[in-house]
Amino acid sequence: MPSPLPPENPLPSLPPPQPPLDDDSAPPVVHGIDAIVDTQPDPDNASPPPSPTMEPDSPSSPHLLPVRPGDLAAFAQLFARFHIRVEKAAAGRKYRPLRDAFDSAAAQIAAHPDKVHMDNLSELVIDALRLGCESRKTAIVDACLDCIHRLFEYAHLGATSDATQIRLDARPPALDEVVAMVCACLEVKDEDVYLRMVQTLLTATTRTRTGLHQGTLLAAVRTIYNIYLNARTPGTRTTARVSLTQVLNLVFSRMEAETAGDITSLSSISSSQAVDVPKPAEEAESHFASVLQKDAYLLFRALCKLSAKEVADANAPDAVALRSKLLSLELIRNLITNSGPAFRSGERFIYALRHYLTPSLLVNCMLNSGDVMDISFDIFEILLRKDTLRPLLKTEISAMFDTVVFRFLESPTAGPLRKRRAITLLNRLSSDRQTMADLFLNYDCDLESPKIFERMCNVVSTAAQHKSPSESPVNGTQHTTAQPDVKRMALTSVTQIVRSLREWSKPIEHSKGLNKDTSSDSIPSESPSELTDEESIQKSESESSAKVSNGKMDADQSPEKTRNETPLPLNRSTSGSANVGVISEGNDRDTTRFEETLKAKRDTAHGITLFNTKPKRGIEYLVKNGRLKQEPLAVAEFLHKAENLDATMIGEYLGESGTFNLSVMHAYTDMHDFTDMTFDNALRLHLSGFRLPGEAQKIDRIMEKFASRYCECNPTIFANADAAYVLAYSTIMLHTDAHNDTIKNKMTKEEFIKNNRGINDGGDLDPVFLGNLYDRITTTEIRLTSTKKDSTGGDSKALNNASSTTDPAQRAKQFEEESERLMAQTKVLFAKNRRPAQDYTYYPATNVHLARLMFETAWYPVLAAISLNLEEAQPADTGTIALCLDCFRNGIAIASTFGIVTSKDAFVSSLAKFTHLHSIAEMRPKNVECIRMILAIAALEGNNLGDQWVLIVRAISQLEQVRAVASGNPGKFMLHKEPLKGVTNAPTGERNGTVNARKSMGAITIESSADQSASPQHVQTTKRNSSGRPSLSDGSLPAVGSVNQRIDPKAASMASTIAESEIERIFSNSSKLSSTGVSDLCAALCTVALDELGEKPAPRIFCMQKIVEIAYYNMDSRTRLEWGKIWEKMGQFFASSMCHPNRSVSMYAVDALRQLSSKFLAKDELSNFSFQRSFLKPFEACFAKSKVIQIREFVLTCVSQLVHARAHNIKSGWKSVFGVLALAADDKVDDIMKMGWELVDSITRKYIGSIDDVYVDAVMGITAYTRTTISTDVPIAAISLLSGHCAFSLAEGKALSSLRGKESMNSEKDGKVGEKGIWFTADTEAHIGSWFPILTGLAAALQDDRSQVRTAANAGLFKVLEEYGGQFSPDLWVLIFRGVISPVFDDVGYLSSSADRVEGAAIEQWATTTGLASMKALVDVFVQHVNVTRTLLQDLLDIIRRWILQETEFVAREGMFMLDRLITKVGSALNDEDWNLFVKHIHSLFVDTIPHEILGPDNGSSTAVELGTLEAKEVNGVLRNPSGKGDSQNKPNGRLYEEFIPDEDQDTGNTQDAIAVVDESEEVEPNRVRFKVVRAKCVVQLQLIKVAQKVVVCFYKHLPTERILDLGESLSLSYLFAHNFNANIDLRFRLWRTGFMNQVPNLLMQETQGLTACLRLLFWMYLDPERVEHKEETEEKVMSLCEGVLRNYINSCYESKRNAESEERREVTAFSPVISFIVLGMMQLSHDQFERQLPSLYSILLDLMDGADDNGVRTSVTNLFRARITPTPRRPGSSSSDSRSSHSLLVAHPQLPGEIRERVVRTTVGGEVGPNLRDEICKALQKVCGVESVVPISSDKSDTFTVMSAAPDEMLVAGAQGVSAVRAAFVEPPDRTLLD
Repeated sequence: MPSPLPPENPLPSLPPPQPPLDDDSAPPVVHGIDAIVDTQPDPDNASPPPSPTMEPDSPSSPHLLPVRPGDLAAFAQLFARFHIRVEKAAAGRKYRPLRDAFDSAAAQIAAHPDKVHMDNLSELVIDALRLGCESRKTAIVDACLDCIHRLFEYAHLGATSDATQIRLDARPPALDEVVAMVCACLEVKDEDVYLRMVQTLLTATTRTRTGLHQGTLLAAVRTIYNIYLNARTPGTRTTARVSLTQVLNLVFSRMEAETAGDITSLSSISSSQAVDVPKPAEEAESHFASVLQKDAYLLFRALCKLSAKEVADANAPDAVALRSKLLSLELIRNLITNSGPAFRSGERFIYALRHYLTPSLLVNCMLNSGDVMDISFDIFEILLRKDTLRPLLKTEISAMFDTVVFRFLESPTAGPLRKRRAITLLNRLSSDRQTMADLFLNYDCDLESPKIFERMCNVVSTAAQHKSPSESPVNGTQHTTAQPDVKRMALTSVTQIVRSLREWSKPIEHSKGLNKDTSSDSIPSESPSELTDEESIQKSESESSAKVSNGKMDADQSPEKTRNETPLPLNRSTSGSANVGVISEGNDRDTTRFEETLKAKRDTAHGITLFNTKPKRGIEYLVKNGRLKQEPLAVAEFLHKAENLDATMIGEYLGESGTFNLSVMHAYTDMHDFTDMTFDNALRLHLSGFRLPGEAQKIDRIMEKFASRYCECNPTIFANADAAYVLAYSTIMLHTDAHNDTIKNKMTKEEFIKNNRGINDGGDLDPVFLGNLYDRITTTEIRLTSTKKDSTGGDSKALNNASSTTDPAQRAKQFEEESERLMAQTKVLFAKNRRPAQDYTYYPATNVHLARLMFETAWYPVLAAISLNLEEAQPADTGTIALCLDCFRNGIAIASTFGIVTSKDAFVSSLAKFTHLHSIAEMRPKNVECIRMILAIAALEGNNLGDQWVLIVRAISQLEQVRAVASGNPGKFMLHKEPLKGVTNAPTGERNGTVNARKSMGAITIESSADQSASPQHVQTTKRNSSGRPSLSDGSLPAVGSVNQRIDPKAASMASTIAESEIERIFSNSSKLSSTGVSDLCAALCTVALDELGEKPAPRIFCMQKIVEIAYYNMDSRTRLEWGKIWEKMGQFFASSMCHPNRSVSMYAVDALRQLSSKFLAKDELSNFSFQRSFLKPFEACFAKSKVIQIREFVLTCVSQLVHARAHNIKSGWKSVFGVLALAADDKVDDIMKMGWELVDSITRKYIGSIDDVYVDAVMGITAYTRTTISTDVPIAAISLLSGHCAFSLAEGKALSSLRGKESMNSEKDGKVGEKGIWFTADTEAHIGSWFPILTGLAAALQDDRSQVRTAANAGLFKVLEEYGGQFSPDLWVLIFRGVISPVFDDVGYLSSSADRVEGAAIEQWATTTGLASMKALVDVFVQHVNVTRTLLQDLLDIIRRWILQETEFVAREGMFMLDRLITKVGSALNDEDWNLFVKHIHSLFVDTIPHEILGPDNGSSTAVELGTLEAKEVNGVLRNPSGKGDSQNKPNGRLYEEFIPDEDQDTGNTQDAIAVVDESEEVEPNRVRFKVVRAKCVVQLQLIKVAQKVVVCFYKHLPTERILDLGESLSLSYLFAHNFNANIDLRFRLWRTGFMNQVPNLLMQETQGLTACLRLLFWMYLDPERVEHKEETEEKVMSLCEGVLRNYINSCYESKRNAESEERREVTAFSPVISFIVLGMMQLSHDQFERQLPSLYSILLDLMDGADDNGVRTSVTNLFRARITPTPRRPGSSSSDSRSSHSLLVAHPQLPGEIRERVVRTTVGGEVGPNLRDEICKALQKVCGVESVVPISSDKSDTFTVMSAAPDEMLVAGAQGVSAVRAAFVEPPDRTLLD
């Protein structure tokens, strides 16, 4: 009988086909592998070395052995029994030799009982048995086999023990001979013989001491194998199969047991260590470790080869070849399932797995046999799921997935059974989280490997979504329901993928405490592979149904691990063997490198996708993202090696004419080695990677480079490259002609040869060469490699045809063709792996964060699958619904665990969509189940839902609406009171009956008792349920009408079954959520609540009630920080809902907030926190936004109740309380404003002094009432309260406890030293924060439009500063002055620049009324507390400066008055530094108020003399003759020249009326001079001159000389400007002509007064003997100035005599007093001083006597001559003999300012004396600087006055002579006799 097995070492051949028999079911696959093995492949190209020789038990030579009589007798008895049987069966002459053989053996046994010739005995017995076995008679063979079996059993063969000394196998070949004779009995073909043979061989294998090995073992196994194939009865086949299994298990177990001590498992190696990868050994160079290992290997390899044999007809279920394949696969499955470390670590076995088993599995999976395919898939699943085998087959596993699993599911030609089997594998695989993680880590995260996990997710998702056309089942088995099962199984796989990912992420989920749900851990206790497909699906569905039943998940359910695995550790040791590196993936939380790899693969995939549409864009994208270098060689390698590139697009890219494209094409062509290749094969190789473009020019470029490369590799074939190029082009045309079906007339060989004549450099190519080329091209088409796609080729068309055809036969044929192509590719891949061993590193997945990357990869296809299935599910598809919902839950949990926002939002929003709560008319039972699930997710995943809480809360809200409709109460949670109409913020007098809005609050009534307000039971709208939490009742509202909404009765019934507790637990358990979770929930509730409040026809308050409940649940259990985040959301909601247009909603919200506030304020708050403020802030927002009077009054009432009930607990809440009261102050309703003021006043008087936190906020609240506009009494009362009670409480330390016990100090108060008080400093924040509110509030009231309020505020502000300013430190004064006082006067600084006349007028009015009073009070306060305010002198001067620099004359005058007042009062307390500051300030005022504007836009034109160009020495000649500068017709009538600055006593209004002034209301031309500005500055200049003199006069003893000289310089500055202006006749006339004044302007008064003041100061410095510093400088200045003035005066006198009406006459008159003063000053010079100056002055004095017409001047000069000029100069102290000089005229006695003293001023009057002359003289004397009082004394012809003054006598005389009626004036001491 021919045998299918090899004749030598491998198993024998199979017998010819036998009649079909019943087949047995395959044993179940056993799972449970816990180690990873590590190997490299080695080729199988050499036979193994011979096994070592076995040691015999006895010598090989014949000899006698003493035998125990008992052993020999037993053996004789045994042999005799079988001898008899043979004798009976072997009757006849035919069997005579057999009988003789048995007789000889029996005789030898009985011949000598003591000694036996064992060798002879063994030979005789074995020969007899051989003859019996060769007899072919069934009875004889059976008896012989039974005898052999007994010999093995009783240790006569094999010798398993020393029980007997009769050993028939003493000779080494004996045992082999016996086994061989047993195997030879296979030819008998009897079932009984088969059984006896199996029994004997099994006993020989298992009962022998050393066992069967190598050839003998193979022969035994081969025999049993063939018995199985030839047996006709199931029992015989079963026995043979079981025996084979036992034999194989025994062989492999012996190998494992033998090598157990030598095999080092990698389980002892740390997972963080890498295993060295040694160089793999070839099989010829590798020796077996033992005979047992070799036996096992040979058996395993033989089985693999048997399984790979082709089957002629796979559809014949009982074909011997098919049964052989099934048996070999079953045995392989059993061996792999039970494989141990020796098998997993053996290089030979690993090699066999890779190069024998895997190719066999690929072939068998493609067979059209369901049984073979099932077993092959089982083996692949075992290899895949065994942690110890999976690392060894990385490349093979990817090939199996790509070629078989994924193809079965993706190919339209694969039948339902194949799809079912593939999806079954993925279904089982998806439940193994470790395997999936390993696949993802080692394939998806490996740049060199395909993406298995991602593709698995995509294919199962696609299978779960689509239905394919049905196909006849494989192998004739009918499966009418296969296709629906495929879809269901795919959905199960999708669900299990997500479930496994959640299992993988459990450690993170538990470590974060995200939820307590462990129900997803409930995995089937049975391994999925141990269940049938239907059982697996049903089990998954039942589990999912259990998990989503009633929307609950058992939090106490413990996880059941698959395959009895221990829980997944974070760090896991792995095992492996030599040739595969195994390391852990590193840090448990570091997935950066995996993410980078994933990104790289995705970038590459996207680049390939772009390339397949637009090649250039694809390359640019890859280069930009760093996945490809911008180099021709790199791009060429990419085009050559990358998979899934479109061949057509590659051709298009290579054919482009661009420089870079050409370089890439050349590099691509140069990558091929065409050496020794035929021309067509070279062309095929070149075109195997791309399709030629259709454009001829592109083909030309490609063929040109090909020809060049071919000639380079084969230089002797063609004469040149041109010949190769032409032939290549011609070959392409031939190929197109031959394989294009549309071409009818094909090219013949002769034509082809003819077309290519003369192309070889003028010669012809060999016709035979061309003919063979023609034959090969026309016979075999040039095809692309399988790794390239072809969008225009036949592959895509065939695929489209396959997907559209419905013929099963056609589909099967296409599948076979496709399989052949894929198998060829796979063989090439395996061949590559067979030659050079590929080293790689395998990563056992332990990183739990891989679940995030896996879920990011899988969530989109998963969501698509479950969404579609849930959408299409019918009410009866409960299993599908359960699977989908379970997947939703686990997906949301994973996304929440890792914070994957996009996927989480997508899952939640999709699930919420399926609730159909937005359209209850379409709701079905499955939608109710979705609601249950979403409730469960909300309860258990709340910490991570984020923004998706909005969808969930909206679903819950809509669910309650459905439940309400279903229960017949659709108006539940609705408010139906209409919004108020016509309620406006009308004034008090216009409102009808709204004095107390509480009367019209409808259902909400607030008790007035403070104690009752704190208790929610006293609010009619509030009640408490049994749990104690608040429940805002709407029972008082009218019932809602019926709502006509249709809903499916079944869905309504199911919605009603959703227990209230399922909804309530979401809110009641909110206190257990994390801070972020509850904050997100609150935000969602607020969002949905606002939507509810906007619903029609009536707003709903369901979510508002839940907000209140959550606030109660979390208020006490949360930290203040957490509560602050929660309330941030709630507060905004309450602020909005309290302003709802529906009054009922607003009232409801306000009352709810009041209740929550009362509870919240019951707890104390630590200092410096602001939680109370945040909580009460919605009251402010409501009051500010609400337009309804009743709502605002209700808010005030609630605030009042809270204050009276919780005042002692309120801290930061006072800010919100007074914020509401401050808003009430601005309310236009009188009752609301007064209601707020009453509460403010009550709080202030009751709690300031007893509650610290109320003070500052109370002050702010009081300040708000100082601004109320609808009442005057309230602001005045508020100001009084601020400046009175509040300030007093603060100053006494009663307002704030932080001020009590502070350091006290002596302070000056009311002139008393020693009073104790709190010393307030700027270093203490409490001091600043306590005083500033009062002061700023009062200061703000100074800007009020009402004069009464301003007056009260001014009095209050400076009252506080006056009474308590002495307790302020200097630095605190600085802050107060700059922060409070200075801003009060800021508007004055903008008076000049104000463009708005109305605004300017208002500022001016304020400045002239309140501002003036404030300035006076400020100066007084400054002076009063100068000891602590001294540092503010500069600030005060700056404020005064603002006033002085104003354009308004009155304001400027008042500013000068304040400056004069300040200097007068505080001057005596100033030090040198202060005086320096003062003098600098005066100087700056002189500079800034010089009226430059009068000089015109060009500063006075070219004729003007600029300021400062004249020195004192250059004054001579300045007053030049103005003759010719305008004649009489150009001069005005009347007075020719007019001083445009009136005297300070002159009525400015009348003066302005008399002067033509530019109208300020009109637009002033650029070249016009503003009279108002010039006038104001001139007034200030005159005032400054007086102030400068007064400073020196009053404080002469205090002022340093330098400061006096500085003042002199300032006066000189003013004088020189006036002098220059008066000298510029052209400018003055030009101003007159332009209408600047009615008369020609001049500055004579400023010039004369400034000159007089300057000379006076210089004379004082020169004459004072005590001021010796700067004496020479002063002398030069004063004398030169005097000389120049005198000469100018003399010239003017002469000129005036020539022209009586000239300008000189006016100047002479004006300067006469100045000349008299100069002469008087010379009179006071000392003898030495006068003697030095006389030579230069003598002639001047003579000219003065001659030219002066003024009697006063002449008299002064005469007196000087009489007193000082004589032939002998008069000495000091001598008096003139002239009686006229006796009136107190002391020669050489300087008159200097001094102390205030009493003096008598006597005046002589002439002419008519008016009745008010005495008053005029008194007023003139009072104007003199330094005069304190003037008392008149009556006389006949003179008036005598007693004057208290520090001014020198000459100033008093000059003052008295300023009255026109006074002829003369004299100054005498009061005790001297006055001369007549």
